[in-house]
Amino acid sequence: MEFAARLGGLGVRGEDKIVLISAGDSWLNVAGATDVFWLLKRFGHAQVAILDGGFRRLAEAAGIRLVRNSVVRPKTVYAVGSPLVRSYRVEDVIDLSSTVLRVDARLRAQYLGINKTAVVARYCTMPGAKNLQGNWVTYDAVGRLRTADDLRRVVDLAGIPQQGQMVVFGNTSAAGSLVWFALRVILGNREVRLYDGGFREWAADPARSVVVHVGSGETQRP
Repeated sequence: MEFAARLGGLGVRGEDKIVLISAGDSWLNVAGATDVFWLLKRFGHAQVAILDGGFRRLAEAAGIRLVRNSVVRPKTVYAVGSPLVRSYRVEDVIDLSSTVLRVDARLRAQYLGINKTAVVARYCTMPGAKNLQGNWVTYDAVGRLRTADDLRRVVDLAGIPQQGQMVVFGNTSAAGSLVWFALRVILGNREVRLYDGGFREWAADPARSVVVHVGSGETQRP
């Protein structure tokens, strides 16, 4: 398996505690860390943490000096464990009950259908989706994650319940993983899953239903 081979090549063992450190300059840095966090959990790695604030906050801390790491760990054989989290694939999302909330983690303009990224085929979102954009999850859209109390206020503002069955998606798994991390790890919702194909996969098939929000109405597009 490629995943195990890559980790083993870095000298990582299944029993190691991994601390993921983002650059901390933007919420997208944090999304990269949460994406790796989700992936490690997906393959059963138990001890994983994210350094809140990343290198930026670490460098600002008193008495901390950053140095270049020249340590090369010997290769290992990484043993993949049982999944500690489960994701949704496109066929799962198609079959989901209407009681499972879709949470769009993309930027508001993308959710509304005003604009899109190059990797997404259509200007739209999933039917019934609510928007909790990823950069709301960190303070000032940089590297520090919001506290649970502040995050609850943000989630309430977005009209999203703190608990219950949900599927989170971004354009790809990265932005979606940040909101997934916030809801599952910080707020403790054990029923939230990530759609790992993201909206890039969903919108690529013209047969899948989407919604474009325009003004005060909604236009359904097949």
